[in-house]
Amino acid sequence: MLKTEAPVRQPVSTPRNGTAALALLDRKSPAPLHRQIAEQLRTLITGGSWPAHHQVSPEDQLARELGVARGTVRKAIKALVDEGHLVQVQGRGTFVVSHGFSGAIEHGSLSLAEAMARQGIRPDTEILARVMIEATPPMVAAMGLPTDQVTRLTRLERLRTAQGTPIAYFVNYVREDICSGLQHAELADTSLYDYIERTVGHRIVVGRRSFAARAAEPDLAERLEVPVGWPLQYFEQVTFLDDGRAIEISEVWLRSDRIRLTSTLRRPPDAPVSEFSMPSVPSTRFV
Repeated sequence: MLKTEAPVRQPVSTPRNGTAALALLDRKSPAPLHRQIAEQLRTLITGGSWPAHHQVSPEDQLARELGVARGTVRKAIKALVDEGHLVQVQGRGTFVVSHGFSGAIEHGSLSLAEAMARQGIRPDTEILARVMIEATPPMVAAMGLPTDQVTRLTRLERLRTAQGTPIAYFVNYVREDICSGLQHAELADTSLYDYIERTVGHRIVVGRRSFAARAAEPDLAERLEVPVGWPLQYFEQVTFLDDGRAIEISEVWLRSDRIRLTSTLRRPPDAPVSEFSMPSVPSTRFV
């Protein structure tokens, strides 16, 4: 037996943040109910009644208040997720996406700052912390150093913003024996890799990068101004100088709603299908 939509009841209650309520649906309109709901939600978002990171009421609650099937609400929510207005965080709910800076960045460059600059994006960088640490065994292995060698690293924490919106959080580990004396003032105004190359007198030419998806933990969520559990793009990178020495390890968290890494891949034209394969890159947690 087909399930029919429930009859119209009372107007939807005011959202939990005290902003404007949804209106009754027009059952006589040729527009499907899920499109009417999507349009109302879209208006609340684009009009500012639902600010960035506002948590949308659960689907079943909206369905009861609107007098429709839950599947109808789900279709409306999905439409706004597809449009980039909402994001669904597993186990936490549905949230309004920030409408600040947004862009796609070609990740073929080793330096995110340089890649952004080539696309006309001028981010601001804040140095949050600078301390000296001793390299852990996984770091030593990633850099290909002797296990009995004591390697000290400068640990930098940096926050990058664009148009006032936090977009990326970095933790960089730079070898102190090769590049010492990293200064806060200079690093806030220049690419870290530019600084290293000027100081060391060698170019950074190769990097090994691995990707993962991470949920924002409380301290990181606060820095990037997202809810706890927000999906973040994460990558680790080890960079090497033109003389073969490893110089730096990076850990980078990107706001997935504000910036996307893209790449252009090419298959070797003379490689038979049976012989073509991607090189394996080990993934290592450094902290």
